[in-house]
Amino acid sequence: MKERINEGRRNVIKAAGLTGVAIMCGLSEKLIEARSVSPGFIKRAEIPYWYKSGELRDFVKLLDQKNELVKIKEEVDPKHEIGSLLWQNEHNRKGVIFENVRGSNIPVIGGIYQDWRRIGLSLGVTGRFGPYEMYDLFRSAMAKPISPKEVKSAYWKDVILTGDRIDMSKLPVPTLFERDGGPYITAGVGVCKNPETNAYNLGVYRMQVIEKGKILVWAFPGSDLHYIYKAYEKMGKEMDFAVVIGAEPTIFTTAVSKVPPDIDEISVAGALKNKEIEVTRCETVDLLIPSSAEIVIEGKIDPKIRNMDGPFADHGGIYKGGPSPALKISAICHRKDAFFHTILSGDSMEHCTTSEILACFWARNILEHLQSKFERVKDVNLFWRDGAKKWIVVSLWEKKSNKEPREIIKEVFNFSTAKYRMLPVSSFLRTAIIVNEDIDIYDSKEVAWAVGTRLIDCMVIEEDKAKGYELRIGLDATLPIGVSLEKYKRAKTKPINL
Repeated sequence: MKERINEGRRNVIKAAGLTGVAIMCGLSEKLIEARSVSPGFIKRAEIPYWYKSGELRDFVKLLDQKNELVKIKEEVDPKHEIGSLLWQNEHNRKGVIFENVRGSNIPVIGGIYQDWRRIGLSLGVTGRFGPYEMYDLFRSAMAKPISPKEVKSAYWKDVILTGDRIDMSKLPVPTLFERDGGPYITAGVGVCKNPETNAYNLGVYRMQVIEKGKILVWAFPGSDLHYIYKAYEKMGKEMDFAVVIGAEPTIFTTAVSKVPPDIDEISVAGALKNKEIEVTRCETVDLLIPSSAEIVIEGKIDPKIRNMDGPFADHGGIYKGGPSPALKISAICHRKDAFFHTILSGDSMEHCTTSEILACFWARNILEHLQSKFERVKDVNLFWRDGAKKWIVVSLWEKKSNKEPREIIKEVFNFSTAKYRMLPVSSFLRTAIIVNEDIDIYDSKEVAWAVGTRLIDCMVIEEDKAKGYELRIGLDATLPIGVSLEKYKRAKTKPINL
């Protein structure tokens, strides 16, 4: 049995051609062995000379060149109309630029990171690109970060507004959903420094505009910002904070990933770019900001002050809200020809895809943990979209006993993310599904097929009555021991070339 499993894993490594890459990138052998199909090599795309700077506006230009951008010239209201039009555009799989936004001379761009192929393109990567490739890139980047280079000037300082000139209503911050509590910045990269390590931290958080000079920053429990904010609160000091709107792709993807707190995230972004990130000092706070930014909002967060944000249409299409730190704005800076990047929240493709960047880090950590306890675990995927939201799917080469899936399900929900400083798995996952090795766990339809045709056991892990009808359910969709996979192979038509 063990020899069969090892032989299968060796074939995966051979097919993927990743043994040498694993050594160079410092990847664990188990992660490489877990792959069920050859991903193809990660290759840097042939990109035009003008995209080599890697700025977001260059990526938008590239999308336009590839006919993947819709331009709306008619005037639109940032309250509800932008959100509605982005939602209607979902089926086109194209980015959208609103060139004429009521109340502002700054255009709005959205829908640019709708799928993994688009994220790969933004990073200059061609060929197959998905959670594994993203994780591999980050593991390599974290192993060899490139320190940023400070420069004196930046285009985002073309216009500097301070004092009485600060007015967030002049920026085209959209109110996306009909019951949202107000305008929300949804693609802003929060920048701050860890007071314990002095390393720069990047993160994408929802930010509600509540006054001309104040916004709320959702420092959700488990986020790096939550820990950093608590550290400043313990010291009784205000925290310097800046919001980058229109961040270049390497900065944005690093911000939504999970980098250890002792590693400088701007340096990781530099490694992704294969070039040092140029940074410029803020006008009113002690922070260095990527020079490629479109808009920068500077200010301080007082750890003693919290306000209630929301409601906000979050994942699952559910409105949420909670006590949030308040950023008192000391400066708004932007390019003369700046544009405003927004992400349609809720269950939009862009919101789900960018969240899957973080989810792939969760999945890989869970995979390593499970493989340390169950040698037959093949792979793990965490779904973050559609009806499969909050599914975690584990595939097995072959189970040791008919009870083993139950043991794995319990281990999944008991998995502690404390050392990774992430949210506990049980706080956001509702369903764990165990399937056989022949099921593509990255295809929600195939997983649903396995549940519909092979389900042999179901267990309720927990019922939290304080939160209503939230159950944690484990589903064993593996065939009983002794039953051949060949017998239950999914029917397919014979391929014929006409």
